[in-house]
This record gives sequence, structure tokens and C-alpha cells, in this order.
Amino acid sequence: MKLFNSYLEDEVREGYFVPSIMKRAWAAELEVLSEVDKLCRRHGITYFAHWGTLLGAVRHHGFIPWDDDIDISMLRKDFEHFLQVKDELPADYDVINYKAHQNCWNFLANVVAKPQICFEEEHLKKYNGFPYIAGIDIFILDYIAADLEEEKLRQTAAKYVLAAADAIGTPDMQGDNLRDHISRIEELCHVTIDYRQEEATLKMQLYQLVEALFAMFKENESQMVAEMMPYGIEGRLWMPKDWFLECTYLPFENTFVPVPAEYHNVLCEQYGDYMRPVLSSASHQYPFFHKSRKQLEEVLDFEIPGFRFKEEMMNRQKPKREGSLKYIANETQQEFKKVLIGLQENFISENMEDMLIHTQQSAIELGTLIEDAKGSGLKTISYLEQYCELVYEIYEALGTGKADVAVLAGRMEELLGYISDSLYLEVTGRKEIVFLPYKASHWNTLEEVYEKFAADMNCDVYVIPIPYYDKDYLGNFTQIHDESKMFPSHIPVTSYQSFDFALHCPDCIIIQNPYDEYNLAVSVENCFYSRVLQDYTECLIYIPYFVLNEFHKEDRAYSLMQYYCNVPGLAYADKVYVQSANMQKLYIEKLVEYTGEKTRKIWEGKIFSKDN
Repeated sequence: MKLFNSYLEDEVREGYFVPSIMKRAWAAELEVLSEVDKLCRRHGITYFAHWGTLLGAVRHHGFIPWDDDIDISMLRKDFEHFLQVKDELPADYDVINYKAHQNCWNFLANVVAKPQICFEEEHLKKYNGFPYIAGIDIFILDYIAADLEEEKLRQTAAKYVLAAADAIGTPDMQGDNLRDHISRIEELCHVTIDYRQEEATLKMQLYQLVEALFAMFKENESQMVAEMMPYGIEGRLWMPKDWFLECTYLPFENTFVPVPAEYHNVLCEQYGDYMRPVLSSASHQYPFFHKSRKQLEEVLDFEIPGFRFKEEMMNRQKPKREGSLKYIANETQQEFKKVLIGLQENFISENMEDMLIHTQQSAIELGTLIEDAKGSGLKTISYLEQYCELVYEIYEALGTGKADVAVLAGRMEELLGYISDSLYLEVTGRKEIVFLPYKASHWNTLEEVYEKFAADMNCDVYVIPIPYYDKDYLGNFTQIHDESKMFPSHIPVTSYQSFDFALHCPDCIIIQNPYDEYNLAVSVENCFYSRVLQDYTECLIYIPYFVLNEFHKEDRAYSLMQYYCNVPGLAYADKVYVQSANMQKLYIEKLVEYTGEKTRKIWEGKIFSKDN
């Protein structure tokens, strides 16, 4: 199931940050669901979206933004049919449950595309660059006895057998104790069990007995169904079987999923007010692939590619000023002054002629640079043109020997005063602020700051949308996007191709993309990397392109901060402005986790709230 690259990009959904790696996990799971769906359709097996997947389909038309897995459910007869035909799934697929995998004591089944981490190119291509184990969970629905007394006996027996099975290998399940418990189970369930067999075999037999107890009642003996483990045997989440007689289809991301026709009743039973989002609910480690990544890092003899903070990144280097317009303007003015002093001291020689030729060329070059950087029509350019004419006049007068040097020096001194004043007003005394948005849709997070700078009469403000590239599953650049024509009409846009950072050396550069080359889905040209831009300004500012719902350190959203905190832009920026004082504290805490407590003061002096 090939998805558009835009789907695989980082995204903020309903105020929650979903990183590219999570989108790839979703895409891989959708691929597994597609294969399961094809198998079920081929064999007439009914299944339903379940738990968070059902809730996501109804409430979000896709994944719940803070969820990371796909759940489906089947009635017992459909599940057993599925197990009979599961070998028709693609060759690398595996169906994991207690019967098929050692030390996996779950009654549900997990269908995975590959039971281990895989970096093979074909696998990455099919599963949208996701190397970790991806799959879907299948929950089994069993019938509840119509006779509540019979149901209580079933529950008692199932709980007892399960407790005994899970205790095998402990001191309480040795010798006479083991024999007594097995005898009790034989009496309860009317079975015969050899307690002297190997522990693993005995535990497997007891689990099979528990599953048989779950499946003991048939459709015609019941009006209710339940997911027996752990809810059904506790008398919870029993639902009328009629809710699962028919299914309908609802949109889910880029596909459709089957849901119970009575999905409203199912969700009310499972969640109560299910349309009210609850971000804290979790039934497993989140996100699920972090554990796999950690295990991989422990066995590899090299680091997994990605950005990592280094102490030297915190050592701010002075920007390169030598080629900037302001630097050249100041140097040129010093040259003008030397020529003036020579005239004032009546230092007339061949050397003066050379100085006049050189200063005229310098004036021409400065005028050209100003025109390139600031545009035509400035007073400074006019004064520089007058300066060139005056220099030529002086040169000619000196050549004929008819020069009144004092008068000429006086005229030059007056003109240089005008040049100095106009240069300060139009060039050297003005602040240059450069905004580097890379998506038109993200401009709203910069507009307020832009308006403040644009209203300052002493600032020249440039908005330079930078192109970005899609990346394929191997990280190669593919399609380029230039959204410069998509910005609001009232925003004057400067072409990234015409702006010379070395010439301008802006007083401040404001970026939105903090990832440099390290984002999985997109990248910008390396000339716009934060570590490169740092060389051209004394103040590099990063303002995130997204605004999130507020959260706390205990929330699962905190675990995903690494995807927008552990990035080059925060290392190289001089200042970072985040959405609130609460988020400022969370950024600092997350960054200290990566770089150590000794860096806390650095982050406290760099991360600010937009309120400030």
C-alpha cells in the first residue's frame, strides 16, 4: 500500500504531534491490515475494528492521534477459521499467540509482517521505510452463558486454571502442591492431566484448557458476547451478540474498515462518552517501537543514524562578516577618508592618482552591491555616483595642474558627509530580519512576529520561502516543492535564489525547519541547514511551525518530544521561542535528558516562551 510522501510527514493532528516515524508505523500496520482483509474476504471471515481502531474510525476517521496500533476482533468461529487459512498470508508473516510462540502467554493473536527488525530494501519499500516489527492485534469474542449460574461456574474454573498455569515453576506449584492443584482442576473441568510432564508442556495444556473454557458456550446458548480475557471472566463488558450480527464500513486513513453496525452501543459500553478525547489512556508501552529501537541499539556495534547533540555544538562561532555589505561599506568609507586626508594635506603625487582610480572603482562596486542587496533608487547610490564624478574631476584637475586642491577637498568632505549619513540611514544603520518559512501552510506561526518587525521603520524584512524535498524510504531526495507563490498576497516574497546571505549577513534569521538533514520524510537544501545559517547572523532564532495542545511530563505526548527537540535547530539556534511557559519548561527538561544536567543553564538561556 504505497502512500503519498505527504502522508508520511510529521503532522499535528488535533493539537497532538505525530512524528514521521509514527506515520510510517501506521502505514506499515495498514499494509498488514490490507493483507489480513484480503484473506478474510477470500474466505468469508468476518472481523470488526475494535477498541482504539473502532474509536478512531468513528471519532477521527483514522488513527487516534495518540494511538499507535490497530486492533480488530473476531467471533471465535471466525478466528478459528482464520487460523486454519493463515498460511495464505505473505511468506514472511507470522501469527503470534501462546500456541505458536514460546513465552508469549496471550490469548489474543498478533499478526506481524516480519517477526524481527528488518532493514532489507524490499521490506522498507513495501512498508514505507518502517524497519521495526509492525502488525495488528486480533481480539476474540466468545459467548456468555444464558444461565448465569453456569456462567459463574465457567468463570470460576477459568480463573483457577489460569492462576495455576501462571504459577507453574514457582515454589507454590511444586510437589504435593502441584498435584493438589491439578487434582482440583481435573475435578472442576472433568479432564485428566499428567502433572508429571515438563513445566512448559503442562503450562501449555492448562492454557489450552482455559481457552476451551472460554469457547465452551455456543451461539444458540447465549445472548451476549465478551472478550473473555480479561473482561468476560470478570463479568465486565458483556455485549448483546446482536450488536455484531452485521457490519458496516467507515473511512479510516486512506482506506475503509468494517465496524459493528451497532458501533455506537459498542463504544458506549467500552468508553462511555466516547466522543470526549482522553489522552492519558494506554494499555502498552508507547510508542511500541521505542523498545525495539533500544534493543537494536544494544546489539549493534555502531550508532543508528540520526542527530545527536555534541558539546561543541554549544560553542557559538562569530558570523562571517568580511564579505557582507555592511562590512564592505565601512571599509570603503575608510578608504574614502584616506583619499580626503591626502587631499587635505595637499599630498599630490602619482600615488594620489592611483588612490583616485582605486577609490572610484570602490565607489562603483559599493553602489552595485547596494543596488543588488537593497534595490535601486536609494539616495546613497546617487551620492556615490556624484562621488565618482567628483573623483574624476579631481583626477582631471590634478593632471592639468590647474587644481585648487583646498576647494576640491572641501567639496569631497561635504559629499562624504552626505554619503556617511545616507549609508547609515539606508544600509549600515538598518536591521535586516530574514524569515525562512518552508511551507505556506505554516506561515501563520510567523505572521505575528513578521508584522512586528515589518512595522519597525528601521528594519528591512525579507520573507524567503525555501524549497523542500521529499525523501524516499532510503532517505534519498525525490520531488522538490517550492511554495513561494502560495503565500498570502500581502506578504512580499523574496526568491531564495536571489538572496545572498554572505552579502546581507542579516542581524537576525528566523527559521521554521529545525531538522536539517535528519527528518525522515522531508529535507531542505544544505545551504539552509541551521549550522550553515549560524555563520551568517549573530542571532539565529527558531520558532516551531506548529502549536500543540498543552500537556504535562506524565502524558504520553512527552515521549514524542524527542522528535522535535533532539534536532539541530535547537542546538544551533541562539534563541528558541515556544508557544507557552509550560512548553518552555518541557522543552528544557527533554533537552536536559539528552545532553545532561550540566547543560540546563544553556537551555534556560536559549528556550523562551512566546509570551516573552
